[in-house]
Amino acid sequence: IGPFCVPIYGLLPLLALLFTRIWGRLQLLWLRYVKGSTPAPAEAAPAAGDSPAAAESSGTTETSTETSTASSTHPTLRKRHFGGTRKITTEEEWVQAKTDADENDVPFVVQFTGQFCKPCKRLAPTFDILARDMPGVFGRLDVNELDTIALDENVSLLPAFHVYRKGQRIAHLEGEFETDLINMVQKYCK
Repeated sequence: IGPFCVPIYGLLPLLALLFTRIWGRLQLLWLRYVKGSTPAPAEAAPAAGDSPAAAESSGTTETSTETSTASSTHPTLRKRHFGGTRKITTEEEWVQAKTDADENDVPFVVQFTGQFCKPCKRLAPTFDILARDMPGVFGRLDVNELDTIALDENVSLLPAFHVYRKGQRIAHLEGEFETDLINMVQKYCK
């Protein structure tokens, strides 16, 4: 390459790194644009306890028709889709998020982050998109604010992502691996 003699196998790690970054971005685009069948939280049905008949009596027949259609194809969609990332700042919020996930039979996915962590900030938009598009309870916890929970959950590297089901950790990922994060969330948040 130019005035330098570099063997082709010396460039392979660089090409592999570039390909994984591009692949991660393509998966995000797929989640964002192609898989548009998941309704946004604003389009979701009325409150979890409301019935379609209660929605029709409220006077909004157009949205109640859309709601009943969505709930007939996905009967538990209203209960399962929480539509965003919760900021967990207290131990009570931690327990409440795990309880909400258990009561609705969905996974609880948490990102352990820190104010000083630049990889955490780079992965935050990806995590927020996954939280919006995938069923489950998603939370973000700052290890500086809740270091006792981070120690109890054996968080040793940041960013760290844990998936809980019925109170037990079933998967975890540590480090800035966007593709692996997307794959893990897709696997456990079906």
